[in-house]
Amino acid sequence: MPSSKKNVLIVANGRRPAESLVRHVRKKADYIIAADGGLAHCHYYNLPPDCLIGDLDSYDPRQAAGLAEERIVRVPDQNRTDLQKALAYAGGLDPAGVMIIGALGGRADHNLANLIIFNNHNAPWPLTLYDDFGCFELLHPGENRLTDPPGTIVSLFTFSGARGVRTRGLKYALENETLDVSFTGLSNVVAEQPASVSLSGGRLLLYRQGKRLP
Repeated sequence: MPSSKKNVLIVANGRRPAESLVRHVRKKADYIIAADGGLAHCHYYNLPPDCLIGDLDSYDPRQAAGLAEERIVRVPDQNRTDLQKALAYAGGLDPAGVMIIGALGGRADHNLANLIIFNNHNAPWPLTLYDDFGCFELLHPGENRLTDPPGTIVSLFTFSGARGVRTRGLKYALENETLDVSFTGLSNVVAEQPASVSLSGGRLLLYRQGKRLP
C-alpha cells in the first residue's frame, strides 16, 4: 500500500525565494507550514499554508484570513527560532521528509543560525534546505550515494567533524580523511557514476548546485 506520510514544506521568513524554486517544491509538498513572516511568501506566490506557526510577531493577519483559528499556532518561546518551532511541528506530523525554503539569502547571522539548526537535525526523516541556487542535505555515517549526473557541482562542509571520509566518482577525491570545521570542500564535481560520499562517524553537509534538485 502507498505510504500515507506527507512531504512537508516549511516556508521561512527570510529572503523571498525564486519563483522557479517555489514551483519545484510545491509540486512535491503535501503539507505547507508558514513560519511566522514566511506567510508573506506564501501569500505572494498564492501558496496557501496548512498551518502558521511562530511567536507571530512578523506576519500580516490579513494574509491569514483564510486560515482556521486552530491552524494558527502561537509559540511564544523566545529560546527557539520560528524555524525551530516549525520543524518541531513538522516532526509531530511523522513526515516522509521536510523541505525548507526562504531560510537562506538574507541576513548573514540568520543564514548561519539556520545552517546550524539544519546541521543539528537528528530526526529519522530526511531534511532538505533550499536556496535559489541549490540545496543542502545532511550526510550521515555509512555510504551516501549521489545520483547526480556527471558535471554536477557539489560542495562538502562539516560543523560537527567527520571521520573516515571517502568519496567515489568525484573529481577531487577524499580517502579516509578526518575533517573538522576548517575544511572547505568547495566546488567538487561529480565526474562519473556511481558516485558516493562515505563516512564512519560525524556528519557532513553536502551542497548540490544546479537545477536538478531533489
